Amino acid sequence: VVSSKHQPKSRIIYEIGDLIYHLMVLMVVKNITLNDIFNELRARRK
Repeated sequence: VVSSKHQPKSRIIYEIGDLIYHLMVLMVVKNITLNDIFNELRARRK
């Protein structure tokens, strides 16, 4: 996050795309759904 401070928006979008792609691959491999993630986030708010 700190290193992105001086990066153009296009570069940040590129990197976020990579991050999302790899997270989705991990989710498929580990059979994790978006609902699993949302449930975890809701549980943290309690």
